[in-house]
Formats: sequence, C-alpha cells, structure tokens
Amino acid sequence: RGSMNRRIKVKLSNERDIPLLGFLWRWKVVTTRALHAKFFPGCSLVGAYHRLNRLERAGIVKSVCDERAQNFHWTLSKKGFEAIRSFLPALREEGFASEHIRHDGLVSAFHIGEWLIVRPSEVQLFSEQQLRRYSEESLPTWIPSPEIHRHDGYWGIPAKGQIVPIALEVELSQKCSTFYQAVGDYYSEEQSVI
Repeated sequence: RGSMNRRIKVKLSNERDIPLLGFLWRWKVVTTRALHAKFFPGCSLVGAYHRLNRLERAGIVKSVCDERAQNFHWTLSKKGFEAIRSFLPALREEGFASEHIRHDGLVSAFHIGEWLIVRPSEVQLFSEQQLRRYSEESLPTWIPSPEIHRHDGYWGIPAKGQIVPIALEVELSQKCSTFYQAVGDYYSEEQSVI
C-alpha cells in the first residue's frame, strides 16, 4: 500500500492530457465513462482508467465520490489546474474545485448530454465554472452578466442570426419560496435568457 501512495512523474501530452485537464476544469467533475468516450476512443475502458489512475498517482487529478458515496468522478487537483492555467483566458477568480460533487456531476452530464463527443458547430456551451471564473472581458457577448444571477450554465442556440442563451438551473433540494420568487423575478426581467 505504501508504494501506491508514492507520487510518480508523468509527461502530459498536448494531444490528450492537456485537453482532458481543460475539460475537467470546465465541467468540474466527470465520470470515467465520459472521459473514456471523449478522450480515449481507441482504448478500452480499463486502459482509460489506468491512464487516469496514473495521472492521479502523479497528483494531477483526483477521484472523488459524491456526498452519498454513490457516484465516482474525476476532478482536477491543484497541480492539474496549474498545468493548464496558461491555456485559460483571463480569470477574475482562480479556482477549479467542485463544492458539491453530486450537483456538479448531474449538471455536467445534463449540460453536455448528447454532445459529449460531437457538438453541432453552431451550438455553444458555457459552464458554471466559466461563468464563475472568467473575467468580464473573457465572457462571450451572448452571456448575460453573472453578477446579477449565476446559472448552472448556458446552452447557446442560434436563432435569427444570433446566439440565444438558454439557462440551466439544477436544484437537488427544495428551497424556500423567496428563492424561487427571486429566480422568477430575474427571468421576467431578463428577456434575453430563455
């Protein structure tokens, strides 16, 4: 067991590892199966797991389970974030971690959905991580300011020559009525968001 905890050195490939780490940063937590499908197309699920495990032993990623210990995901470590930091745009807030693994796992799976492998070129996805971390000047013009209300992400769908934001909101537990009233008020005033 002692040798399993020892850090190993890993050379990160620009073809797969750096994009994989960027994907983990953007979506916070992702399952082995999703990472396998997206980044290891010519490899078995076991082979993908071994590479992820090697990255974990190098301190670049971490395997985490949700609060109910039912679902396991991969996420970045501080070292993994540092490895991709120079590939990210200007950030207003440094960070990478998930605060609620179960919530973020469901959000990422639902948000990416059928577009895990191939997304239509005219459709855009913008995650909560991007909304939270990107500086104001790094936000696409179709994204409403996250200062007023920060959604769990947006789908950007083309309509009438522009990108229309469709907001994603996921709540795993019931909130008080004032919360729902505030969200409803936001949507009634923000006509650009569907």
